[in-house]
Amino acid sequence: MSEPQYGTVPNGSHGVRDPYTFGMLAPGSTSADGRLLPHDWADAHVHCVAMAGARASGKSLYTAVMIKQLEELASRFGRVVEAADASTQERYRTYYEAPLYREMKHMPATPPASNADAYQRDPLIFSLGRWTGADGVVRPHYLVFRDVAGEDLENIPSDPAELAFFTAADLIIFLFDPLRVDQIRTYLQGIIPPQALTGGDPEDVLRNLFRLLGPARPKLAVTISKFDTLQKLSETTGSQWSQIMGNNGAAF
Repeated sequence: MSEPQYGTVPNGSHGVRDPYTFGMLAPGSTSADGRLLPHDWADAHVHCVAMAGARASGKSLYTAVMIKQLEELASRFGRVVEAADASTQERYRTYYEAPLYREMKHMPATPPASNADAYQRDPLIFSLGRWTGADGVVRPHYLVFRDVAGEDLENIPSDPAELAFFTAADLIIFLFDPLRVDQIRTYLQGIIPPQALTGGDPEDVLRNLFRLLGPARPKLAVTISKFDTLQKLSETTGSQWSQIMGNNGAAF
């Protein structure tokens, strides 16, 4: 099986990405924010991804599952995805893997960055192994993943610089909870258990995100979370949603 090819790598003489700010480090840098980086970081291609969304939209669950899916994908190429440092390994196991895959319970809300126990203030850094780029050069690749508390996006911190990394992300994954749409929630009454409305309006949060971005326009994936609830719309009657979600030939 051939290896996937990547585009031009913006590293080399121009430095490499900072996992904390997503900005560029000086060429040859071995540390960021006063902390040591993996030994081959200066030669690496770093992929920077940030999560966004209101509270209770499923960001932590998405993060937990994403890493497991990435591990399965890597295994198809005979590769291994692994935590790049002890901090990432401990925090992923404690706050993402354990509650979902071991304890099989509802995942707790991500604490605001101002809290002393805000484990997401540091990024999750995963090694993707060494891959050949489009230029024929074999480089180490790293995934830097930043989770953000919904509360910090519902109410922008007094110092928005804390969230400035969004402007330099390679990708922002914005989770949109469909149960926050009044029409959808009305159709599903009596079909799914009553849902507590935790968190802000996702449209307001998306507007706050664009305020943070300013003129920057990183790639943005607006993603519908809790899609299994939308599938239940097939059980409703007298609406276009029942026809759409009741289409057994559709991919969803």
